[in-house]
Amino acid sequence: MQISEETIEKILDLLYDSDEAKANAIMEQMGKNQPVILSYIMQMAEELEKTEERETLLFLAVLVWKSFHETFGDLPEVGEEALKKAEDDLFLKMEMLEKTKDADAVVADEKQPVLMGFIAGEVFADKAESLSPEEHKSVAVHLTSLQVITDTLQSVAF
Repeated sequence: MQISEETIEKILDLLYDSDEAKANAIMEQMGKNQPVILSYIMQMAEELEKTEERETLLFLAVLVWKSFHETFGDLPEVGEEALKKAEDDLFLKMEMLEKTKDADAVVADEKQPVLMGFIAGEVFADKAESLSPEEHKSVAVHLTSLQVITDTLQSVAF
């Protein structure tokens, strides 16, 4: 099952309409349900220099978690091993992508194309076609960490 555009829009409405107390409650719920994922995202956020980049990463991570929760219901809590496996698999996929001439085949393997397409759109929003080194790092941290949590949650969704 794939996360739909409608689900993403519903979660966005919820997150944008939330006041600070409600937003904190959503974060607490994520931390309770998926503490390893929240810890991972907080670690990855430390790699980012700007506060707004860290906030965007956290916002998008909550969107990913909440979208999975809405689509699949309560998921089992993921452990460090599942997260590490998703990270290793992503780096292998990236190596294959560098080596292959058929990038479409690698990209076609994406389990949540609508969700990751939305995330990519958000990460690249307001960026010039040619990225500065700082922007390149920010985009890389955002995309890889959000792909890792998406793949980790996908692994326990079935």
